[in-house]
Amino acid sequence: MKCSLLQFSRSLAYRQIGSPISSYFFLPPRASCLVPRAFFHHLLIYSATLLLFCLSPGCQNGDPSHTYTTSSLYRTDIKTVHVPIFESQTFTRQVEFELHRCLCQRIELHSPFKVVAKADQADTILYGRISKVSEDVLNQQRQLDRPMENELTITAYVTWKDLRSGDLFIDNKEFRISSDYAALLAAGKTGALRDLTDKLAVRIVDAMEEPW
Repeated sequence: MKCSLLQFSRSLAYRQIGSPISSYFFLPPRASCLVPRAFFHHLLIYSATLLLFCLSPGCQNGDPSHTYTTSSLYRTDIKTVHVPIFESQTFTRQVEFELHRCLCQRIELHSPFKVVAKADQADTILYGRISKVSEDVLNQQRQLDRPMENELTITAYVTWKDLRSGDLFIDNKEFRISSDYAALLAAGKTGALRDLTDKLAVRIVDAMEEPW
């Protein structure tokens, strides 16, 4: 069995490569006969596919709407952003502070921008207002007339402005996020509101990506 594999691998190497396959793959002659022939077949296919993929125009930097790109999804001419606390037009307490905390964390974690405390030290400013926080009953306990599952919805308007040129990257764009929660749980509305503001922060940071 070993001799047949050795003869086949050497004949395959001479036909396809023109040199002993053991020396081509830096394997000793005895080790080459232990390698299944399917290994070399898949290796050749994989190598050819990888070479064609790397040489294709889609791997090169260019217009990301037409090709693949390895460039950053965010604007490279912006380094810093100032994020003041959003104006709150609702009666829900602390929602603007929770959104500010989540938004600053998401910008630092998922974008190349650095959040700075003062506007005069920033390239851009990201500000907005929370216009509405509404709550609807999804499921109600009939015997006690008590809600079992509710849905929270938060609506905010966001603007992202370049402090150097005055250009608006995001112009008073509306963001509306909803999240449901079990009203009977101890965390209840507080936990749902925390989850809601984090989802809103993720959506805002996603909107800061450079449009394709």
